Parts: sequence; structure tokens; C-alpha cells
Amino acid sequence: MISIMSFNSTLQGNERLKNLRKWLNFELPGVILFGLSFFYNFAFTTFLIVVSVFTPYLIYVLFLEKRYGWIIFFAVFVALPGVLSYYFLSTIGGMLAGAIPMALYLFYCYFLKLSIPGMLDE
Repeated sequence: MISIMSFNSTLQGNERLKNLRKWLNFELPGVILFGLSFFYNFAFTTFLIVVSVFTPYLIYVLFLEKRYGWIIFFAVFVALPGVLSYYFLSTIGGMLAGAIPMALYLFYCYFLKLSIPGMLDE
């Protein structure tokens, strides 16, 4: 009975990881990205909305999968520099204060996307 329950939880975990991988593999066409580059404020606001909706889901899946290292990596690599750049660069850096956390978040998602196939194999 216990082995059936662990098998079902493994299947649910794989489905959660596959769904997360699907969202991380989403890409915008280059033409749209080029067009958004002319509207930085709109693109940055849209990015913030998407990140604020997607990040809780990302953390939720990582927590359910017991990937605590990835959650700590998120806090150290994305959240902490984002907060620090907001406080220190917002007065002198302007656009740089938003670009640094954006780049770090995208790198984090890229690294996570690359490691999900290994997580599925475990």
C-alpha cells in the first residue's frame, strides 16, 4: 500500500515538473521582443506582472518537490540582489535598477529549465 502511494506521489511530482518545464520553455518571437525594446516602461511593467504571477507557482512546485536548494538559490541569486539594486541603484541607476534583477531572474529560470530533465530522471 505504501509503495502505491509513493508511486502516485512520484507521478504527481513528475506532472508538476513537466508543467513547470512547459512554462519555462515558453518563448516570445524575436519580432515581439524587438518591438517591446522600444517601449521599456511597458515591457518592464508586463515583466513585473508576469513574474509576480509566475514566481509563487515556481516556488510552490519547488517546495512540493523538496528542492530547497533551488529555493535558497532563488533567494540569494534573485531576490536579495533585486532588493539591493532597488534600494541602491534606483536613485542613481534608473533603468539599471530594473535591468539587473530582470536579467538575474531570467538566468535563474534558464538554469532551472536546464536542470528539470535531470529532476525528472530521479
